[in-house]
Amino acid sequence: MPAIRLLLLLPLCMCDVATTRPRLVTGDTVHGVTYGRGGRISEAAARRIEFMTITVDDMTLARDWYSKVLGAKEIDFCRGKMANCTADGAVRYSGDKHARALFGKELDKGGADTSAVPDIGDGGTYEVRSRFFVLGTNGVLQLMQFAAVKDGAPFRRAHPATERGPCWVNNAHMCLWINEDLDMNTYIAKLESASSEVGAEDVKVNRPVAQKTRNDRDHVPKSLFANKVYDGSAFDGLEWAYFKGPIGEQLEMYKMTGTIKNSIGRAYCERGAVSCLTT
Repeated sequence: MPAIRLLLLLPLCMCDVATTRPRLVTGDTVHGVTYGRGGRISEAAARRIEFMTITVDDMTLARDWYSKVLGAKEIDFCRGKMANCTADGAVRYSGDKHARALFGKELDKGGADTSAVPDIGDGGTYEVRSRFFVLGTNGVLQLMQFAAVKDGAPFRRAHPATERGPCWVNNAHMCLWINEDLDMNTYIAKLESASSEVGAEDVKVNRPVAQKTRNDRDHVPKSLFANKVYDGSAFDGLEWAYFKGPIGEQLEMYKMTGTIKNSIGRAYCERGAVSCLTT
């Protein structure tokens, strides 16, 4: 089955590129494109989402799903730098500095339960392994795994938010932009089918209709798979759905036309956030 096309939420817009074209930079960034400056802290303005990170336990399953189902392109950071990579190309790192950077609050006296913190410090039993992918034109995703140094076994400690939905405080999720020429209901059906084919059986999109049991989801007509807003409001033209990814991560998908697309696109133009990604 051909890879299903998905883009991160970065709407295109029509505007004067002479005044909004971003300045290319050569600094330590993944895709080297800077957007408009500004914000309350002008000395360190947040310029864009550099990448989204999802912690996974099953790296193989997550890698296959994001690349084969969503069509993401893996970035090869390991070419010529195999000392800091696994044999199959994942970036690896560990040590006290990384432990403090990732778990400083948890490791401090009075912090959270340290049983949820893998020992990635100097001489520790775990290390971090990461893979990076490009989604769409310039959206970047990192899959991060805490793996045992001895045999690569994953550290498993699921946050309760995994099963409690998007309203749970501090449960972040990633929203993906679906191409507007696709039928959203058909897309959802194909997404679930393609996910099943790579072993991601738990990728099930929530249905926006009343159901008495989880099994009722399988009997909802395809014509009712997506939420659709065509009511003349500020969100007119939006079709959307929530779902869990292959390792239980919270995801959302948007298809935008009409009012909502124009509104968001206008904001990106005013912000100067027009990406001119070059190779």
